[in-house]
Amino acid sequence: MADVIWLASYPKSGNTWTRALLAGYFGEGAFDLNHLGADVALGGLRSLGDLLGVDPHLFHPHELLEYRPEAARQLARDVADRDVPAIHKLHSANHPTGRGTPVFPAGAGRALYVVRNPLDVAASWAPFFGVTLDQAVETLSDEGFVLNQLRGRFREILPETLLSWSGHVRSWLDAPGVPVHVLRYEDLQADAPAAFAEALRFIGHDPDPARVEAAVEAAQFDRLQAREAEEGFREHTPRARAPFFRKGKSGGWREELTPEQARRVVADHREVMQRLGYGDLVDEVGRRPVEAEGTGA
Repeated sequence: MADVIWLASYPKSGNTWTRALLAGYFGEGAFDLNHLGADVALGGLRSLGDLLGVDPHLFHPHELLEYRPEAARQLARDVADRDVPAIHKLHSANHPTGRGTPVFPAGAGRALYVVRNPLDVAASWAPFFGVTLDQAVETLSDEGFVLNQLRGRFREILPETLLSWSGHVRSWLDAPGVPVHVLRYEDLQADAPAAFAEALRFIGHDPDPARVEAAVEAAQFDRLQAREAEEGFREHTPRARAPFFRKGKSGGWREELTPEQARRVVADHREVMQRLGYGDLVDEVGRRPVEAEGTGA
């Protein structure tokens, strides 16, 4: 019996890297960079229409939201007889609908939750979305933020309510009846084979060490950068001021955020940062002198 695995994350937290690892693993070291998800994600308008038999374009976003829990349950029923799990990428928080039902309710799958420290998320968010660092820091604290609200060229993707960075984390880690495995970006960087193998075990797959190594090798950041330069990457936004695969490292916030910006991030997210093991970064930011040089924008 297979499960739906919600590959969930706040944007710019490592979801794409994780998908590349999964694609490389199940592709035995080979994958199509521009088709990392073979399964149709529930976040897509067409898949929601297929699952429920309605045309999503006929509804307002708040109306569509009410269909999401039942769509998740139906997808879980549809894949139950499969031999392998159905992995669906999304950025939505697991927030309640207007009727109080979580978008991804109990009994409708498990969550592989990819998380990254919010200091680096803010530093990565700004060039990807073409905003200032101050705007990125502000967005991470916005409990009402909706991704893809205007759709634009991503019209086939549903608007996704993010909440704040902290609210997003809590919505998944504290979701009643939804098993969750936390995959930290920093742990992938420190020991990708070990962290990825644990993720595979969570989704119900006994990891093959040789295939794990092949997947990690294929998803090396410099390889992804080279492939984006050669092949392009369709998930790159027109507003971006840098390649999608920009730096791929932890700690870049130290050179990119001003001390004031870093302090704002910590002030807004201290509790959840400590919960996820980022207490050392909380302490480091607290020690940084306010007058230190910074490049913020």
